Amino acid sequence: MLYPILSVLVYTIIKTPDLDSVEFSLGANFATAGGFGSNQVSTILGLGVFFDGFLYSFELSGYRI
Repeated sequence: MLYPILSVLVYTIIKTPDLDSVEFSLGANFATAGGFGSNQVSTILGLGVFFDGFLYSFELSGYRI
C-alpha cells in the first residue's frame, strides 16, 4: 500500500517548480502539486502518513497484525 504513495511523493517532489517562480493565489495551485489536484495529493500523502504511523504504532506496542 505504501509503494504507490511513495511514488506520488517522489513525483511531486521532482515536478514541483522552484517556489520563487510560483505565483500563489487563493485558489488551488496545480504547479505546486506536481500537475495533479492539490486536494488529491494531500489526501494521498495524508493516507501515507496515517498508514505509516498506524503500522509503526503496532511495532512499538508489540502487537502484530
